[in-house]
Parts: sequence; structure tokens; C-alpha cells
Amino acid sequence: LWMVDGVSATCKDDLINELAALPNVEEVLADPFLEFEELGSDKEQGEAWHLQSLMPQGRESALALDGRGVTVGVIDSGLASDSPVAQKVKAYRDFTSRPKTDMADTIGHGTAVASLIVDDKVGVAPRSELVVARVIERLQFSSEGRNRQLVGAFASRIVAAMQWMLSPDGDDKTDDAPIVVNCSWGFPENPYLAREHFQQAIAEWQSAGVIPVFAAGNRRGEHGLVNFPADYEE
Repeated sequence: LWMVDGVSATCKDDLINELAALPNVEEVLADPFLEFEELGSDKEQGEAWHLQSLMPQGRESALALDGRGVTVGVIDSGLASDSPVAQKVKAYRDFTSRPKTDMADTIGHGTAVASLIVDDKVGVAPRSELVVARVIERLQFSSEGRNRQLVGAFASRIVAAMQWMLSPDGDDKTDDAPIVVNCSWGFPENPYLAREHFQQAIAEWQSAGVIPVFAAGNRRGEHGLVNFPADYEE
């Protein structure tokens, strides 16, 4: 993960200790599965997120912006292959722990987000195109004899998706990075991850001319609790 001067690895405890002792290793961090509580819906289609009830107002008035010529990145739970907006995807990649070869969204949130951007009926920028990275997944964990199903993403896989956004075709000579990347998710305080964990990656985006957009969160009535990375000065 050159974007953060790091490496993601799966290894045994004794090797972790060896790596930590190397003089050119600054620190060794756990790679936590970060839960997105607000995305934990059993709904699997974009319509379940009330897309049909949205009526964009004034899209054709004022500046008449429709996204023409703009590519938007979306890092989320993927995109349903039968979604009307699937045809507007220029590049797609699955970064989950069990990647699917085809476009997919088993949660529905990513499909809803992408539709809000480019759908012909409800999208705010229907002439734009998409670059989609799937990182959010549903996994089952066992703890104290109980099984829990969580919706979230591994921190390293988020960084890998952010890095991929800078060159979706893998060719550094081509300019195919999206001009803006939408991340409709974020985290409150987390004991396993520093708030500044994604700061270096976002700085790389900005150096490349990519505008980062992150969700502040939906916790009403709680002041001063904007999620990170949305609370970064950047």
C-alpha cells in the first residue's frame, strides 16, 4: 500500500513480532473490521432506500449542472448488476474478503448511493460516469458463544480501494482517476484505529486533484461528533 507507506499482510504472531523489530518498520497495526451500524439493513435493492420517492429540484435550472464529462468514484458496498446505472460504470473492482468476479451489491447501500449520483430519474448528475470499488461486506463473527452478523469493511481494504481510485486501469500513464470520490460512510471513535488513519491517503488524493467527500454521520442531537474521515481538516 504505497499510498500510506505500508504493507498489508496476514501472518502468525511470531512473525508480527519479527516485523515490528525491523529497523525500517515504524509500527505494526491490527487490521480491524470496522462496523457500519447505520448500513446494517437486510434490504438488498436500491429501491428499498427510498430512491423512488426522491425528486431532484432545480436540476435543469440555475447552473443546469448534469455531470457531463465528469467521472465520480464511489467506495461502498458495490453495485447491483441489474441496476439501471450499471451501464454508466467505467471501472469496477471488488476489494472485499470474498471478492465476486461480477458486479454485485448484497447490501444495497452502494447501489442507492450510485443511483443518487447518476440515475436518469433521481440522480443529481445523470450525465456523469462511475468508477466503483466494493469494500463494504456482511461477515459473521463468533464472540462469547454468540454469532453476530456485522456490516463493515477492513481498514486495509479501504486503503487499497482508495489507492486503486488513482489509476483504475492500472496504467499510470493514463489519466483515468475520477475527479471526485464519494464515501457515504464514516466511523466514530474506534479503539483499534486512530482517527488519522486515512489522512495520508486523502492527502494523496488531493495531490492528484481528486476531491474527497465523506459522510459526517447521522447521529442527530449529538454535537461535536462528526465521524472520521469527515472531520479531517482536508
